[in-house]
Amino acid sequence: QFTITEGSTYELVVDFDVNRSIVITGPPHNPGYKLKPHLRVMPLAVSGSISGTIT
Repeated sequence: QFTITEGSTYELVVDFDVNRSIVITGPPHNPGYKLKPHLRVMPLAVSGSISGTIT
């Protein structure tokens, strides 16, 4: 949870969690899928980052 102050500018990050957002429905032999978006919003200033090289 965060507080936005009037007159200030904020950059927000919206994280869309694909793993939690796609729900399998129906029986295993005839599955269906529903999209139930799971979003998380946070200020850019408190979000982390990952960087590196894949070889």
